[in-house]
Amino acid sequence: MSHEQLVSEGQNEVRIHIDQHRHESPNPTTGEALYKLGKVGPGLVLYREVTGDREDKVIRDGPETVRLRVDEHFHSRPREREEIHFFVDGEPYETDRREWTPNEIIRKFGEKDPATHYLVRIEGHHRHSYEGKGNVPIEIHEGERFQIVSTGPTPVS
Repeated sequence: MSHEQLVSEGQNEVRIHIDQHRHESPNPTTGEALYKLGKVGPGLVLYREVTGDREDKVIRDGPETVRLRVDEHFHSRPREREEIHFFVDGEPYETDRREWTPNEIIRKFGEKDPATHYLVRIEGHHRHSYEGKGNVPIEIHEGERFQIVSTGPTPVS
């Protein structure tokens, strides 16, 4: 989308700073546009600076909308850890852990009633499907989709 198209759609430009260089950017914009504007090199990640005792937020190099504030600061640096993006019941998550057990996935993302038995279904590009519950680790892959399914009351032992 050209600058003229962005302005004609009611977007205005704001002054921002990327790696201590001043830029004018349409607002809202995309992560992809910010990477190009700041000439963020390969192997680097763009971070939005935040205040207080919090981690700076990663801006992904993609089509997601980024809303800007005047004089906002961004900086690039090497990725601290390799993030894996995945979905659980349609909701996006990210992690730097490569392996999770089905029980960990259920506890962290989906167990709503401890009296109910759950299992995990996985659909991904590298496997047809996986269904199960347990403590055997499974490798998590980029873009993988998990579904947590209730199978009824937890069996009494």
